[in-house]
Amino acid sequence: MRLPLAASTLAIALALAACSPQPEGAATPAAATQQAEDQSARLNAWFDQQYEEFLQFSPTTLTFQGRKDRYDELDDMSEAAMRERLDWLADSVAEMESSFDYDSLDPDAQLSWEIWKRQLDSAQAQWEFRAHRYAFDQMNGMNSVLPMFMINFHKVDNEQDYLAYVSRLEAFDTVLDQLLEYGRQSAELGIRAPRFAYEGVIEQSRNIITGAPFQDGSASPLWADLQAKADALVEAGEISQERADELKQQARDALTGHVLPVYERIIAWAESELPHALENPAGVGTTHPGGSDYYAWQLRENTTTDMTADEIHQLGLDEVARLRGEMDALLAGQGLREGSVAERVAALTRAPKHRYADTDAGRAELAGREGDLAGIEAGLSDSVRLIASEVRQSVQDAMKSLRADLAAAANDERTAAKARPSTAAPMSDERITSREQLHRADAAVNSFRARVRTDLRTHVARGGALAEQVVTDLENALDAAAHAVTRALGSPDR
Repeated sequence: MRLPLAASTLAIALALAACSPQPEGAATPAAATQQAEDQSARLNAWFDQQYEEFLQFSPTTLTFQGRKDRYDELDDMSEAAMRERLDWLADSVAEMESSFDYDSLDPDAQLSWEIWKRQLDSAQAQWEFRAHRYAFDQMNGMNSVLPMFMINFHKVDNEQDYLAYVSRLEAFDTVLDQLLEYGRQSAELGIRAPRFAYEGVIEQSRNIITGAPFQDGSASPLWADLQAKADALVEAGEISQERADELKQQARDALTGHVLPVYERIIAWAESELPHALENPAGVGTTHPGGSDYYAWQLRENTTTDMTADEIHQLGLDEVARLRGEMDALLAGQGLREGSVAERVAALTRAPKHRYADTDAGRAELAGREGDLAGIEAGLSDSVRLIASEVRQSVQDAMKSLRADLAAAANDERTAAKARPSTAAPMSDERITSREQLHRADAAVNSFRARVRTDLRTHVARGGALAEQVVTDLENALDAAAHAVTRALGSPDR
């Protein structure tokens, strides 16, 4: 989990201190720096080893990272496995605290220390509220994620990779049945997703098992992928056509024997829950037993603050009012002073000066702009290419700034703690600041990735046509940036 080095004021302070007389017997700045570097290098090596152990809990994360160890397995989704991961992380943090001296580390290593502890805090809360998570929903259900994962991320370069694909298909029922058991347990506690979520799960699950080899018709998504990957091996000279046919039969058997039955169970379970699901629930805070505590934790986890729901809502209202005020001033500057903001914006778009005349002359003028439109489209492609090359640098720069801020906050808190009498109640403002900044790092990165992906989807929805290489460049940049942040935060998913 080594973090990239970042510029900090520590180096400047040490350089200035080197010019000042040193008390007799005091450690020189060079010696102190060397000690911090040695301790930090040792901690970073330990983090690398710990991170590798952590990754081994998740075969799918290994695949997301382009690795092929445990390539024939899927993640263990059982409660026992979740407890095992949590206990491992707790032991890891305890080992870190007993084996390394925080005060002897450089700022980057101190930040890594804080982040590793934060992962444990988050994991412990997730364990406490595990019954509140939905086993399946229309957005992130494993019933749709697993097929997507196999099609898009399980690369097949040889026969062994294909056999690993089949082995993973044969594990679909184990994984999805584990999640079904979660769903049943939560339902017994009165914890259910909204009705529309169950309806989405039913539709998505039916789509997975519609078509060959489950029934007559065109190939289902997984079967189409399996056939294409087997045929590609033949074209590459990896296997014969006869062997490809044998592999396809194994895949067909896995689909009909392991995938189909468990998806039928998911559909049956979701249909049985529909009569009990709320049509328009008010939210987990009021519909889940103990939901208010779960909701409060989710607010802290996702907003990085201790603001209440009412305070967050008021912040939103205040921001809407601010934006409306700014728009009002802009519209008034255009001579539009009557009516609501929405009405005036609509009037602005209808104004003749902003539209081409519905005449031969207007149409000719519009036709004359075709070259301009082509230039805009070309410029858009160039802009997306720039995004692809700048995403990584943007994330790196943001992380550098964040590391510097967090390291300074953590150091201030340590210094303040040492200065306080041992009988005094500990002050937590600095620690709270550090924690909030860590949460902001997570939120900022996730927001950035979501914004870029939303922009791309919006462009496509509006009929834009980006070159295939442009989209590939963008996706590769996002994946690389996400991997870098995952490594920095010490978490295998996220």
